[in-house]
Amino acid sequence: MQKPADLPRFGTSTDATRIRRLRYLNDTIIGIEEIWLDAHAGQVPDGALSD
Repeated sequence: MQKPADLPRFGTSTDATRIRRLRYLNDTIIGIEEIWLDAHAGQVPDGALSD
């Protein structure tokens, strides 16, 4: 996806991959994680991530 304008500048591409995950502790959500990877770093295929 295209990088939102409110993100800090990183990488050299105007596009990025966004990863969002819920983080759990003893079946209780304790945090939300969001990671942005510059598109020039490559793509993360669906199903390639796990906890």
